[in-house]
Amino acid sequence: MAIPTVLLGSNEFSARFVSSGLGMCSIILIFFIGKKLKNERVGVAAAAILLSSLWFMVRARSGNLDIPFVFWSLLAFYSLIKARYNHQYFYFA
Repeated sequence: MAIPTVLLGSNEFSARFVSSGLGMCSIILIFFIGKKLKNERVGVAAAAILLSSLWFMVRARSGNLDIPFVFWSLLAFYSLIKARYNHQYFYFA
């Protein structure tokens, strides 16, 4: 979260930039999780539910570390789902 502050200066926008960006990415990621687990309608419904959640929107706009934690947790969950269907997903060699 310090990189936008260094690049954009010490202001409110740079403090909230990472949190709001990862909040948007979390909504997209929850769509892909729902789509992978069931179908596209479930993904759209899950993303709409997260988007309409008051707690999520307040936290995404506030600039604290809750939303980056949610994003990284969702990314780990999505990676595990991908590895379940493709066992070579984590192989690097």
